[in-house]
Amino acid sequence: MVRGEILRSATAPVTVASAGRLACSSSFGRRLLKGQLVFEFVVATMLFITIVFFIIATLNGTISSFTSNYYRNHINEEAMRVSELLVNSRGVWAGGNPGLIGLAEEWPVLNDTKIGYMSDYCGNAGNSGDIKRRLGLESRGFAEGFRLIIMNSSQVVVDCSTGRSYLEQAYAERFAYSNGSGLVRLGFYVW
Repeated sequence: MVRGEILRSATAPVTVASAGRLACSSSFGRRLLKGQLVFEFVVATMLFITIVFFIIATLNGTISSFTSNYYRNHINEEAMRVSELLVNSRGVWAGGNPGLIGLAEEWPVLNDTKIGYMSDYCGNAGNSGDIKRRLGLESRGFAEGFRLIIMNSSQVVVDCSTGRSYLEQAYAERFAYSNGSGLVRLGFYVW
């Protein structure tokens, strides 16, 4: 038996030469078109590109809002933590230099002498970075700067700040009684 005789059809025998031509055509009976795109391929490619673009856009929006909310929550937490520290902690002030920053005499009374020490310590421009470090804002990595304002009923007693203010900032406010000034408002901003 010859190789060409293996391939037969109902009407005519298929030779080796005609079997080679059959191998060049597709299984559906169409001829392969080299260098031309098939419509289904173009549609599938466009659908794939659209899906990938949609996924990337969705992830971009979700991740940016998540990080923004995380930053906002973190600086709110820092503002509350530091304002609580200032109002509730007695602090250690040795001759006007803080070992530990705190303004309380006992809750809810603030010590006027410690407030005066804080005002003098903030008045020195070189101490703002030290205050930031002593309040624990530098080690946590998020807070770029802060502003501390302590007011009695008639005037600002302490206005201390470091860094440049940003649009995204947190604010915590505490009210306490001062042993010499009466009602005192302590405001603390973090950015």
